[in-house]
Amino acid sequence: MESNSNNQTPPETKKMPLQMDRELGLVFYAAITVRDKAERDLKDSLGQIRPDKRRKGLLRVRKQSCKWKCAACPHPRFQAITNNKAQALRGTSTELRLLGYHRDIQEITKSAQILYQSNRVARQTAALCKHVSQKSYDIYKDIQCFINDHNWQTKEPVYYPPDPFGDAFQMPFSTLVFVIDRFNDLLKAFQQYVYEYCSEKCLTKYHKTKSGSLGIALKHLHRNPLIPGIPVWRIYFRGPDGEWFSSHQAIFRNPYQFGAKLTKVAIKNTPWVLVRTGNRRHLYFYQAAQRLLREILAIRERLIALSQRLTSVASEIIKCHSK
Repeated sequence: MESNSNNQTPPETKKMPLQMDRELGLVFYAAITVRDKAERDLKDSLGQIRPDKRRKGLLRVRKQSCKWKCAACPHPRFQAITNNKAQALRGTSTELRLLGYHRDIQEITKSAQILYQSNRVARQTAALCKHVSQKSYDIYKDIQCFINDHNWQTKEPVYYPPDPFGDAFQMPFSTLVFVIDRFNDLLKAFQQYVYEYCSEKCLTKYHKTKSGSLGIALKHLHRNPLIPGIPVWRIYFRGPDGEWFSSHQAIFRNPYQFGAKLTKVAIKNTPWVLVRTGNRRHLYFYQAAQRLLREILAIRERLIALSQRLTSVASEIIKCHSK
């Protein structure tokens, strides 16, 4: 029985995460550039306003850092000071007229709205990158701890996700792809763990690997760099030429019923299937392996949820910016 883990990553898929990071980075820095220009224009427009005692508030632009210390910090805010209290403004003409500003407010409203929209895009992009980098970093540590706890042999990782705390702009797609590659290494290590047990313990009376043992097959490995592989149970048989092949079904006939028809049984790691496929003696190992698989699938669900959020939010940001 052979371990089918010799999948190769298509060369064209390696460029996709970097290209998506590049597009997201271009949107971010374009928003920062537009925001800074709108801030300067707004300050110039506010400096040309003549004082008037009938106005209810004083307009100003202040910079403030958010609690996450994202890459878009500090964030400029358009405010009105009324009764020694700061009121956030979006820069609409209605807000300015309520504060007593009626003449020559077109430049103010235009610059203020550009400032608000560009800052919103920059903040949303920076928050997304920081969130994905933080979650990827946490999942990577969990994967590495899982590998170390079970003492499984894997290849050394080619990339370590950076600690997401800091002012640098993150590369969320590339970071997530490298974490998914590490998760695929975990799947291969688990596959090898089951394979070694079957090769050493599931033997015939002639001390050869018994046909009918259960093993792990990996589906959709490296098909999409943003989607991890799927581990599934398969039953392995030895062909007439001595080559091993796997199947997701097994043919079963009830031995206690005379003339019973052949029925196909879907291969699952359950006691019913293990007993009927001749693996009763290895029931406890397969049940322990199934518990490990549940923990691995829980990590996979976290990666899938993070990948879906990243792709959906990033595509929305890029689409809105292009419009």
